[in-house]
Amino acid sequence: MEDEQKAVAADMKILFVWRRIDMVAGGVERIATAMMNEMVRRGHQVSLLTWDRSGAKSYYTMDDRIKWHRLDMGDPMAMAGWALRLRRMQKIRKTVKGDKPDVIICFESGIFLSIKLFLLGCGIPLIAAERNAPSRLDFAAS
Repeated sequence: MEDEQKAVAADMKILFVWRRIDMVAGGVERIATAMMNEMVRRGHQVSLLTWDRSGAKSYYTMDDRIKWHRLDMGDPMAMAGWALRLRRMQKIRKTVKGDKPDVIICFESGIFLSIKLFLLGCGIPLIAAERNAPSRLDFAAS
């Protein structure tokens, strides 16, 4: 039974999501990169989705087996208008449906709320990995 559980767990497809990683040497980026690398090392299939431009690079070393989806739509650090948000939503839904993750881990509360809205009805469990007071997300619990 234990071997069966390990086999099932090793087949997990995990999608990590956050706004921007392009040459950012922050704590969230360091922790998320370490988590992704460890999940790959444990045998999981890991993807990353960011709002970064197509040429973005990670400050921290990422395992080559991590599939990085860069939205490349507008400035990831600027407030997006409704038209850009709608286009992002469509591209994110298409990307997620293509990847078919078992779970999505979102860093930063704003990203969690956007992904929760963008993926309504998809039935994929979302995890909010907040590096702040977790109580900030009490209102978003489903």
